[in-house]
Amino acid sequence: CGTVALEAKRHNINFWGCDINPVATLIAKVKSEEYNIKTLKKYFEIVIKIYNTTTNHNNNYDHANERLKYWFDKDHYNDLDRLFYAINCLPNNKYRNAYLCIFSSILKSTSRWLTKSIKPQVDPNKIPADVISVFEAQCKRFIQIVKQEGIHTNSKVEIVTCNFLTKKSLPKADLIITSPPYVTSYEYADLHQLSTLWLGYTTDYKALR
Repeated sequence: CGTVALEAKRHNINFWGCDINPVATLIAKVKSEEYNIKTLKKYFEIVIKIYNTTTNHNNNYDHANERLKYWFDKDHYNDLDRLFYAINCLPNNKYRNAYLCIFSSILKSTSRWLTKSIKPQVDPNKIPADVISVFEAQCKRFIQIVKQEGIHTNSKVEIVTCNFLTKKSLPKADLIITSPPYVTSYEYADLHQLSTLWLGYTTDYKALR
């Protein structure tokens, strides 16, 4: 999820990367971008304002993807739906991507997903986290990290969503780095199912297998 891209950026090295999983490329892009703190805070305030003034999403649960209804109760789903709507009201730029990435990061904690489990498993005793509270906490954490470790270099970073094996033209490179297959493609798709469904990358997470 963009660690090599981030380190390349830190060391002023040009980077080109790809992944077949759109969630992975979203995270990688967000991690390797440069941000203005004031703009980040401005967009955060806009998102919270839209969230607090939006009330017409309460019936969306009835028409939700069945897999999302499996993981989220009605109240948490509706709160996430309002938040997702508020984020998508932002201009389509790197700041919206950053908040979509943060949105993605709170999905497991606000769902019935067993905490710290790497496999999709429902925890019948779990009390899902409050959506807006955990989102605000993650946003503040993200802004703090940017403030402390902001990257400002002239290196070029390009990240694309594609199958490397079918890419017809590739950039020249001095070094190639690849991740080992630590899980099967089935497990990989299952681990990211909440984000792929919420972010609209698929209506059936099994298709990503």
